[in-house]
Amino acid sequence: LTQYEAVTISSQFRDKASLKEYFSPHKTKLLLGDDATYSRFSESNLSDFDYIHFATHAFINEENPEFSAILLYPEEDNSGATYVGDIFNLELDANLVVLGACQTALGSIYKGEGMIGFTRAFIYTGASNLAVSMWRVSDQPTAYLMIDFYDYIRQGYDYSDALRKAKLNLISNPQFANPVNWAAFTLIGR
Repeated sequence: LTQYEAVTISSQFRDKASLKEYFSPHKTKLLLGDDATYSRFSESNLSDFDYIHFATHAFINEENPEFSAILLYPEEDNSGATYVGDIFNLELDANLVVLGACQTALGSIYKGEGMIGFTRAFIYTGASNLAVSMWRVSDQPTAYLMIDFYDYIRQGYDYSDALRKAKLNLISNPQFANPVNWAAFTLIGR
């Protein structure tokens, strides 16, 4: 399902015919399967992308939050774990980064430092806004939520209204109406 999510969202931004007049097509780069490595991701000129979307898994290390990681495809010299410290080394100019993985809004608070985790790392690297999850999420409802979220963004809704409308779509579907399927995601940023 994570590939379905990524492919569908990528195609939404390539399709000129379905975009609103004022919303131009965006440069897209889709990394799937064994192409979705940290080196392939980080060697891209990330400042060229307005939106960066991760449809993957993540884990949180509450004792050592710098060892929390987003999981990408393993490479010869890299396990595929993209740690918070790796994110601090990126240069973004993204209007929105979506972390469609478990618990990506979490971190640990350190006196004098604030919260250490994905949100701080991505804001530091140049992301203006983040969509992150507060707890473990399931792939299927997350995919539907994210696809609808981007569809509403393409229609011209601001991020908070787009996320709200996408959540309402899930609520209207009896299979996904339970809050565990939609309530985890929140927005951080401007």
